[in-house]
Amino acid sequence: MVDVRVLLDTGPTSAEVDRVHAAFRGWDMDATVEGHSYGGPPPTSCFLIVVNTQLPAFLARLTDTDSGVSDLERLVTSLLALRSNPQHWGRPHVVKLEDAHSGLGVICDTEVPSRAYDALLSLDLSHFDRDSPPLQIEWNPALGIWQAKLLGVARRTMLRVPLRPAADEGLPRLRRLNDAEVTELWRLVDPGSDSAITRRRASIVLATAVGWNIASVAQRVAVSENHILAVIHNFNNAGFAALSPDFEGCRVAPTAQETRDAVAVAGRSPGEFGLPGRSWTATTLAEFLVTEGLVEDIGPTAANELMAVAASHLAEVLI
Repeated sequence: MVDVRVLLDTGPTSAEVDRVHAAFRGWDMDATVEGHSYGGPPPTSCFLIVVNTQLPAFLARLTDTDSGVSDLERLVTSLLALRSNPQHWGRPHVVKLEDAHSGLGVICDTEVPSRAYDALLSLDLSHFDRDSPPLQIEWNPALGIWQAKLLGVARRTMLRVPLRPAADEGLPRLRRLNDAEVTELWRLVDPGSDSAITRRRASIVLATAVGWNIASVAQRVAVSENHILAVIHNFNNAGFAALSPDFEGCRVAPTAQETRDAVAVAGRSPGEFGLPGRSWTATTLAEFLVTEGLVEDIGPTAANELMAVAASHLAEVLI
């Protein structure tokens, strides 16, 4: 379920609320309607109808359907019709598709042609996140492309919006989280929590949920993008159970160097690293390897296999 807030200046009326709900009916999206104060009431209003949502997920939902392009155009057209009477409003409104996390907006007015909606669903907006400068995506009729306009600068500055690569099809996208789930993630990422494995996995899910793209999360958490995709896949399928150190799910295989380093640790006692105990358990070994940055992630089965390999190497030395 994708949550959508439709924001109207001066209003909305009950009739407009009904029309908005009708526009989203059958989309598997929870749409709420309320007023906004972008620029204040008319005549200072920005004359905006804002669709505030998790924009990449919103557009991805449309991309995944055969009728996505026509559905998007139909939605924008129906929203524009809410405030299309120039005698009442002074001038036409425009629709702004706005990302709830980054503030990135896509401007759609009555001049946007049908082919632009097809092009819009081909864009890769994941490059823009909370760390991006203020941007607004606009259709350039002369060039026939969508461009990103840099806001807050003296001179017109436009940026190319990258296309969504075919390789991205089928990649997991984090499902929408409710407030309680976000609160629980904040609790799990607290430095005082017990498990380094859980903290790292929860940090990945939380950073993705609040609007950072995969590349930004990889830099912040210092892990590979493939590992982030694996964590998101597991969380979508298993929920918070996927954050437990005991979870056995999809994960990126360690490199040969990571495996050698991990086996070397498994062949020594915890006491040599200042830890209690004379021998490792799967849990203590996994936590140590992740805490020390020797592997990105590991489950109990893989940890047991490392200990078995280390024991085999030791036996060969003793023979």
